[in-house]
Amino acid sequence: MRLLREYIKRLLSEGETKVYRAMPLSANSIRTGDYVTMSRKFAQDHAATSSVYNGEPFQVVMMRVPPETVVDADNPGEYLYKGPEVSKLLKLDVATEEGDIVSPRRYPK
Repeated sequence: MRLLREYIKRLLSEGETKVYRAMPLSANSIRTGDYVTMSRKFAQDHAATSSVYNGEPFQVVMMRVPPETVVDADNPGEYLYKGPEVSKLLKLDVATEEGDIVSPRRYPK
C-alpha cells in the first residue's frame, strides 16, 4: 500500500494527470465532487456494470487535470474531482446496455 501511495504521489507531482470517469452516455461534463479514477480499466468495469444495472449506455471519458484537483475518496481506486466543471472530454469507450465495451465509433448514435 505504501508503494501505491508513493506511485500516486509521483504521478500527481508531474504536472497534469490523466483521470477517467464512467458516466451515462447522455452526460457531457465532469463537475466538482464527481468520482474519478486513474485507471481506465477501473472506469471500464464501472461503466459496464452501471450500464447493465441502469439499462442505458455508459461512456468512459478521460481528461487531464492539475494534480491539486484530485483528492482521495473513501473507496480504493477512486478519487474526487475538486476542480471547475469540464466539458472538454475525450470519449474513449462505450459500455452497451448489455455491458460490452466498444469503441465510440462502433456504437450507434
